[in-house]
Amino acid sequence: MRPFLLVPLILLCLLPAVARSNDELITLPSSHTAPVTTQRLQDAITAEGWTILATVDHAAHAVRYGVPLLARTTIIFADMQASIGHL
Repeated sequence: MRPFLLVPLILLCLLPAVARSNDELITLPSSHTAPVTTQRLQDAITAEGWTILATVDHAAHAVRYGVPLLARTTIIFADMQASIGHL
């Protein structure tokens, strides 16, 4: 396991129980807007050398169907160097 992955794993273990949910989705409050928070997370992911494969804005897609939805974004990312190494 890469050393930089250990820090986030340790931090996740230290999260209060209220930040954890039964479906393994972790939701934490942000002092920034949803778009700024998403961009900051993407910047942090790419700064670690990971590749963002896709970003899905669920709220934007829901609007097309007339469904009101709070900001929900899924960021799909991978460590391509590690993935390629297994091929």
